[in-house]
Amino acid sequence: MESAGSQRGLDPVLVSIITPVFNAEPYIEETIRSAQAQTYRNWEMLVLIDKGTKDRTAEIVLKLAADDPRIKLTDVPGGRNVQDARNYGFQIARGKFIAFLDADDLWLPSKLEKQLAMMRSTGAVLCYTQFRRMSVDGSRIGKLFRPPSRMTYLSLLIDNSIGSPTPVVDQEKTGLLKMTTNRHEDFALWLSIVRAGHLALGVNEDLARYRIVPTGRAARKDVNLVRRWHVYRDVEKLSIPKSAAIFVCYFFKAILKYLRF
Repeated sequence: MESAGSQRGLDPVLVSIITPVFNAEPYIEETIRSAQAQTYRNWEMLVLIDKGTKDRTAEIVLKLAADDPRIKLTDVPGGRNVQDARNYGFQIARGKFIAFLDADDLWLPSKLEKQLAMMRSTGAVLCYTQFRRMSVDGSRIGKLFRPPSRMTYLSLLIDNSIGSPTPVVDQEKTGLLKMTTNRHEDFALWLSIVRAGHLALGVNEDLARYRIVPTGRAARKDVNLVRRWHVYRDVEKLSIPKSAAIFVCYFFKAILKYLRF
């Protein structure tokens, strides 16, 4: 039986980079440059622009795309949030592999090459890496985040150590990806992949930078706690006692994780 991916005719060596953008003028060029610096060259970058964008983001992307046809600025039909943008990107992606790179984050040059090598040698469907946070202006680089070498469903519930600029997913094996409307949509997606029995492995190297933007969603720790609870209860359908037990474990791990930059 053909997988959903093979039925769509996905390119088996192409990586489709999903990059939602909204008023990303201060960062988007550096982000795109980090993709262009990859040692693995066979990729397309789908820059999915929110209709509410008012700054020079589109102008910057189009200027870079003029010299690099792998970069594609795309309007999201009716889309006004990151979930719509990513879901549309999944639908139009031509690559077997889906990589995630938000408009303010960065990759180190060998990231894709090392992840694809691991996925091909192990059969992993979800692959992530170590990463560091950085200040909004890039002047400070934080401590190294070391996710476990393998993620199980339970370990992921307790501690989502997958940094947002690090995952690569084999969409040929998962079938068409789709993010929920829950605002912790990336976490819910990783859970759905692992819950389905797919192998999730990490490359034990520092290969990405996660930019801390004061107005970004990640800066609102209180809101993130609420979203985490909603994933447990509304998406994963866990009981209240089980959700509470896992949430307590997550809470204390999160405190230890973010004690220092």
